[in-house]
Amino acid sequence: MGWKLGSKLGALCVAVIAAACLGDAAPGHGAIYVTSLPPGAAVWLDGAYMGNTPVLVDGLPAGSHSVLLIRAGWRPQSSTVGVAAGQVVPWSIRLAPATARPAGEDGTLLVRNAVGARVFVDGIELHDGGQPRDLRPGVHIMTVERNNRKTITTVQIFPQTLTAFDVSERAAVPIAEPVGNQLAPLDAYVPSGDFVVNGSDIIVHYKGVELQCAVGSLTYVFNGKAGSLSVAPVMVGNRPFLPVVLLERLPK
Repeated sequence: MGWKLGSKLGALCVAVIAAACLGDAAPGHGAIYVTSLPPGAAVWLDGAYMGNTPVLVDGLPAGSHSVLLIRAGWRPQSSTVGVAAGQVVPWSIRLAPATARPAGEDGTLLVRNAVGARVFVDGIELHDGGQPRDLRPGVHIMTVERNNRKTITTVQIFPQTLTAFDVSERAAVPIAEPVGNQLAPLDAYVPSGDFVVNGSDIIVHYKGVELQCAVGSLTYVFNGKAGSLSVAPVMVGNRPFLPVVLLERLPK
């Protein structure tokens, strides 16, 4: 009953937001209003982090877009959502509790841009497209078949780490994203008492090292020296996830 009422209220909000946000939108663009039960899930749209539910993503070209929701303790959910020009599309999902597993045992593989391709991991076909899949840590064989062409490569899975693998046609050979594009929980590298999350800002003071970065930002400051990242930090539930390449610079 509460979910149905929440959906009705969400629909009302969408109508109000549509009037407010789409009046000045560029022709041919629309928006998606993403909600979840429970709320607070990280939203990835077409591979880019957009914030936590509930969230409005506007200025989107009309057409199909991939949406992925991730929240600690709940199963990741993904879908393809169609956006119409001049409209706000409401998309709501009830998350399912994650199956319990020993902490630190598995990692997660996310295959991107697999439309029109057949993807196999260790000889088993992934029929669920862009749905994240838990795998044992270690090296796995990835086979991609598209347009009568087969490419075989490897992808390495790390414990408690989301590894993204791009199989788009624009690349001559599909290549697993480097370690710098993998995200891992900050509390797996630094005790929780040695970092603070203030809004979108993440500040680490650990063994004489100071690190400042922010959710959704590709810039950081490490001991007073600025740098850039290829993937931005995110919040999954209440846990900050940072690029592994940055985490590995912290003292052991």
